[in-house]
Amino acid sequence: MKRAAIAPRVVQCSGNAPAVKDVRLITSIMEPGAKSGFSAITSTGNLNTPGVLQDPDRGTVAFALQVLFTFATGRPRDVDVERAILQSESGFAIGTTWERITKGGWRNDGPPPHEVKYGDDYLVVADAPGVEHLVPIGGHTHKKTFLAQSYPVSYYARFQVNLRYGVPSRIISSIQYDVRITLASEDDMAQGTARALKTAAVYVEPDIRQSSDQAIESIHDLLYRTQRLAEASTSLKFRRT
Repeated sequence: MKRAAIAPRVVQCSGNAPAVKDVRLITSIMEPGAKSGFSAITSTGNLNTPGVLQDPDRGTVAFALQVLFTFATGRPRDVDVERAILQSESGFAIGTTWERITKGGWRNDGPPPHEVKYGDDYLVVADAPGVEHLVPIGGHTHKKTFLAQSYPVSYYARFQVNLRYGVPSRIISSIQYDVRITLASEDDMAQGTARALKTAAVYVEPDIRQSSDQAIESIHDLLYRTQRLAEASTSLKFRRT
């Protein structure tokens, strides 16, 4: 039985304040909305070609992706962008590292300017999370290929990207997504998935009578209520009511 879609209430904004109408996670170059023109990056992946990327010579494997925010009103350049890693895990056969960040905290992950592009009615944030095999030699870190005993190689991380606007700054749109990558052996192709867990395209009017903390809490509540709907798809579109 299909679940009925939940359409969150979007407060009509005054003037030309930014309002986001759609948030989409793009995981393939073939998906509508994928953008090009990102500058080259030196380590993991190519931001212009979403999908699993593997470089045996450098010993890297990554999942390039793009998060596309489409605006109903306002200028995309007027918002602030923040990205965080909520939890991450990378493992090799010769050792596993695990990090978990407690509820209410996160590790800042930018994004740096070269990972953000602006259009007249959109903003796209690109990333290529993954694994680099780094080996310290003589006090310096050198990239090296994965050693035979390193396999299988695995990577997992949960990210959140927020758009903020106003004084005081408050979240006006948000997306949370998981990235998983596995590499079974030197002869295998890397396998990867990236899926949206929670998305919210909402706007809280500046003069609405609630505090910034209350506004953010209401968005977090919206994210929780829409989680099950988003799990089945890498994109979830909300309509205005």
